[in-house]
Amino acid sequence: MISHYIKTAKNNVLNKKSTSLLSLLGLSIAFLSIFYIYSYVSFELSYDSFYKNADKIYRISGDIVAAENTRTHAIIGPLMGPGLKEEFPEVEDFTRLTPFQHNILLEFEDKSFTVKEAYRVDHSLFDIFSLEFIYGDKKDALVGPDQIVINESLSHIIFGKMNPVGIILMCNEKPYTIKGVIKDSPANAHHKLNVLFSPAEINPDELSEVRRSERFWAPSAYTFILLKQNSDITAITENFESFFNLHMATFGKRINAKFELVAIPLKDLHFSRHMSYDYPKGNKLYTYSLI
Repeated sequence: MISHYIKTAKNNVLNKKSTSLLSLLGLSIAFLSIFYIYSYVSFELSYDSFYKNADKIYRISGDIVAAENTRTHAIIGPLMGPGLKEEFPEVEDFTRLTPFQHNILLEFEDKSFTVKEAYRVDHSLFDIFSLEFIYGDKKDALVGPDQIVINESLSHIIFGKMNPVGIILMCNEKPYTIKGVIKDSPANAHHKLNVLFSPAEINPDELSEVRRSERFWAPSAYTFILLKQNSDITAITENFESFFNLHMATFGKRINAKFELVAIPLKDLHFSRHMSYDYPKGNKLYTYSLI
């Protein structure tokens, strides 16, 4: 019986070659389309989900509400992270990514390399984001001034297969000691953590009351917090008013503005709303329509 079916199918294909070829072509295109759509949708929906602590990481942003308009900034003041950790016991730790305002030029011997996305970061970045070290140790990385951690691709371009830890790289005519080499950030990471510098030190005690309050507002750093186990972000968002009155109201009164905290789960960041100073994001409606 089966041989009969095979023989019949074979005869139909041979007798109707053009129709059969057209059907096979259509079927092939359909499968390729399904594969492409599945790959694209899976890629878009997997943004930032590969970090070990992804479910407990939030990026902190804010709506600056003034009389004339409301502005939503992806970057906020450098004291926001330390302040949230100090005031809210739900916060395990924080880290800040302070972007350079332009491409940076790294130099080694007679070679120079332009880097488009680089940050000054807190050492706590390595505890919050599960970055894999190829050379060096996260315990020693960016714990002192004038240090740098680079990604695998850049290390390979400059040094080949050599371990570059301890070598000096020049950036804007200033020497930085390489303290580690990390795996490249995946393509589906909103922030590419590829070239990292020691943070600039800030001593709040040396600032006036107004200046200190301003450092909670002034857009300068992408700020992330890691919540403790079994903690909820609403413990912060629903009690932010007291934090605002304590730390931010002084400067808020000076510029006649309010600040509304925006806490975005890391895994939702790629599809979050538009903000100034942010990187391109995905279109959730378009992605789900493909499904």
